[in-house]
Amino acid sequence: MVPGAGMDHRIVRDIKLDAEKFNETLAIDLPHHGYSTGPKLSSIEDYAAGIEDVLGDMDLSKFHLCGHSMGGLVALRLAFNQKLQFKSVNILNASCPMFVGGALLDDSRKNLDSAMDMLTTYGVNQPPKAKASGPMFGTMGSGFYQKKSDLIIIIPGSGPTDRNGNNSSIKSDYLKLLSQELYKYKISSFRYDKRGVAESLGDIKLAKEIKFQYFVKDVIEIIKYFRQSNNYNSITLIGHSEGSLIGMIASQKSD
Repeated sequence: MVPGAGMDHRIVRDIKLDAEKFNETLAIDLPHHGYSTGPKLSSIEDYAAGIEDVLGDMDLSKFHLCGHSMGGLVALRLAFNQKLQFKSVNILNASCPMFVGGALLDDSRKNLDSAMDMLTTYGVNQPPKAKASGPMFGTMGSGFYQKKSDLIIIIPGSGPTDRNGNNSSIKSDYLKLLSQELYKYKISSFRYDKRGVAESLGDIKLAKEIKFQYFVKDVIEIIKYFRQSNNYNSITLIGHSEGSLIGMIASQKSD
C-alpha cells in the first residue's frame, strides 16, 4: 500500500481491514512522510525510486501493489518501470494527470493546519486522535510528521472552549494560530477538545457529570500516549487560564 500525499502507514490502520478476509497489508511511508526520513521530493519518479529501494531490500515478490491518491500515481510509475515483480496494480482515487483543488493549494501556502484537516477529512475521514480516559478528540498541529521534534500539548481554558480556542461567545482561533506559529519554529503541537466540548462531547448529558480532576486525568493520559510513541525529544504543556492549572497538576502527577 502506497499512501497518498500527506498520509502515512496509519491509513491502513484507520481503514481497519478484516484480517480474516484480506491479505496482510504492508504500508510504506513515502520519503519525508510519516517515519521516513530523506529529502522532500518533487516528482512521482523520485517517489517511485524510493519505493523500489525499500521493496528491493525486503526481497518481496508476488504481492499486490495498491496506491491511494498520489500513491496511485507512484504505483503506476512502479508498474511502468518494471523493476519489481507483483501480481496486480490497484489504484484508489487517482487520475493522471491529477488535479489538486485550489482550496487545498491555497491553504497549503497560507494555513498548513487547515490543509492537513482537508487531507485527513477527505482522505481517510478520520483525523488522528489521542487516546484518553474519556471520549476525547484531538488534532495535531502542522508539525505532525516531524519526527523527533519537540512537542507542545496545548490545554484550553475554562468554559466550553474547543481545541482552536473558540466558544459560543467568541471565535478567535487563538490556539490554532499558536499551533501554526510553533510550526514555523519546527515545534510539533497537539491541541484537543476538552470533555463535553465540540467533538469530545460523547454521551455526556449534563455539565455536572464533568469534574475538574477528569480534565487533569485526560492530560495525564495524553502525555502518556505521546511518551509511548517515542517520536519527540521533549513534551511541554502550555495552558491558557484554567488550562494552565490543569497543566501544572498533570505535570506533577505524570510519571
